[in-house]
Amino acid sequence: MDDDFAADNEVNTTTLLKKPLFEEVNESHQREDAYGGPYGVIFGGMAVPTLIELSCQYQKAADVLLEQVFSQTVEDFTLSNPVLFLYRHSIEILIKSCLPELKPKHNLDELIDLYTDHVMATHGCGVPSWITSRIHELSEVDPGSTTFRYGQCKTNKSDVVTANDGEIHVYLRDVKQVVHALHSAIPDVPTFRTNLQCRTCI
Repeated sequence: MDDDFAADNEVNTTTLLKKPLFEEVNESHQREDAYGGPYGVIFGGMAVPTLIELSCQYQKAADVLLEQVFSQTVEDFTLSNPVLFLYRHSIEILIKSCLPELKPKHNLDELIDLYTDHVMATHGCGVPSWITSRIHELSEVDPGSTTFRYGQCKTNKSDVVTANDGEIHVYLRDVKQVVHALHSAIPDVPTFRTNLQCRTCI
């Protein structure tokens, strides 16, 4: 390695380690578009996303990771937990986005029950059974958003159990397709029966 390059790299690394990661917005953060860099984003203020936008961000993040798997760039099991967590979290936030007030809950069974009650009270219609069945299926494996995050399901602060007594298998392509279908259906249940593509994250 060139001595001058090594010295410059050492200086840059030292500077980076001391530089604040989060700082007040200033003119140096302006950019022409979101593709060409320098790949910095703004949090807070007008940049706060809606819940449904945030849900789509988590979904897209999982999609991007899966593309690395499907293109055989990385082994599937090396990204499985992050992918499943991101998809599950996207669904949790999606359901919350449809409720009249934000609930500090992570349990999918409780959230889908609140959503079902809200749809009936607001629109006078039920939620398709395939939606509730899929949510309950997710909840059975990861009820409180801990299984995919930590690799195990925490029932309370003191007890830790695995998600199942034995091993279970999941096809990642199937998960992606189901999550996309839920994203299309959940926000627009009253119209979903006549318009499958009423809402998508693209």
